[in-house]
Amino acid sequence: MGTTSDGSRDSEQPNVAQRLRQRLNEAKALGFEVRSELFDGENANWCILGGKKVLFLDLAASTSEQLQQIEDALQDYSLQRAA
Repeated sequence: MGTTSDGSRDSEQPNVAQRLRQRLNEAKALGFEVRSELFDGENANWCILGGKKVLFLDLAASTSEQLQQIEDALQDYSLQRAA
């Protein structure tokens, strides 16, 4: 287990990492190819490239930030499919 910036134990990290893995597996089950890139301040998201669904995650982001990125991208994908 890691520690936070104030020196306390970070008990949430394994849970966040597990949730990230679960969401990545869900994305792959939906047919997404997952790519990790450096975005230099740009938002990570998803798009269709050459007929394939590609989900991008920011390599510089923390585990919890990557989890938020994938949740946002999958929510956006679901909304677009429903439209």
